[in-house]
Amino acid sequence: MGGMFAGYAEMRRIMAARCRLRQRRAMLRGSRAARRQAGIVAVALEEKEREILDAIEAQLRAEESLPSSEVSCPECGRPFRLIRVGKVEIDTCLSCGSFWFDPGELRSLTGLLREVPAKDLPPHKSKYRCPRCRTEMKEHRFSRPHDLLVDLCPNGHGVYLEEGELLRVLDLAYGG
Repeated sequence: MGGMFAGYAEMRRIMAARCRLRQRRAMLRGSRAARRQAGIVAVALEEKEREILDAIEAQLRAEESLPSSEVSCPECGRPFRLIRVGKVEIDTCLSCGSFWFDPGELRSLTGLLREVPAKDLPPHKSKYRCPRCRTEMKEHRFSRPHDLLVDLCPNGHGVYLEEGELLRVLDLAYGG
């Protein structure tokens, strides 16, 4: 379990550095009002991202008290545990650090219009099966031009994110 938290801490450090870099770049461009607005928006987005990660980490620390999910991790086969972030209930694997999002949950968490914004690009074969229907999932690029591939059930049962991918999704959704 300590390895999972160490990975989160490192990714959060990197994401915070990226956010500061985006803020600096925005400050160097545009008018005074535009620079001020860019700084306000960047801080607000970084805060939302931090709130989500803090909520997840707080629950992961209390792993014994987390309820079990009815589905198992497609990566390691262990039962998912349930955590709640706002109104979204997320299945998470305490063993491999992955997450399963039922339809609409990832969209709710990120505030994006679509579960996977670049779903219109051709998918790739996934090495995982859907934990709900056991159908082979498809890898889709999360957003253009980024190289993040996420696994989707072709029957619409949800989105599977391997360890570290949730942090990248949040970075893309809240920081670009």
